[in-house]
Amino acid sequence: MKPLLAPLACGVAAALLLYGILSAAERRLPKSEDPWLDAWIGDGMKAEFRSTSTEPDKHALSSDAREVMSGPEFAGTVLRNYIVQNTSVQVIRLPKDGLAPMIREGRSLDFRFKEKGNVVHVCRAGRLIAFSGVQGKWIPVVGQIKTPKKTIEEIFDAFEAAAGRKP
Repeated sequence: MKPLLAPLACGVAAALLLYGILSAAERRLPKSEDPWLDAWIGDGMKAEFRSTSTEPDKHALSSDAREVMSGPEFAGTVLRNYIVQNTSVQVIRLPKDGLAPMIREGRSLDFRFKEKGNVVHVCRAGRLIAFSGVQGKWIPVVGQIKTPKKTIEEIFDAFEAAAGRKP
């Protein structure tokens, strides 16, 4: 037993030294500044940030919404684009209350800005609005598939939870 004591002590000392070096070199990750991406990924969804814009009259997910969101009162609007579960999702932060009153608080599946306009799924929480495409992105061999309502509900659940935490 005595002959094993020296190698064992040396192994413990080496392990402690290695642990100390690795702890000192640990890189702390910065706190995330994208609560929606974190919420979707935290709920087990495949999500990816795509782009950001400050021009809702040119880059709103629904082309019919571009007419509604044009004008000087929409200056300062921030649009963030994502792909969530293979579906385009856009989070819009309006600069002040009272803008885009035709979009009611809560969820509106199969929403149309015009009578015969394009369909989009919408979720509003105060000044935050989430648009979700009706169809997913085109997939080679498979083609374009309609996004199930259950998936849209899950996306909006995570959006609303994150919107509740966002100041």
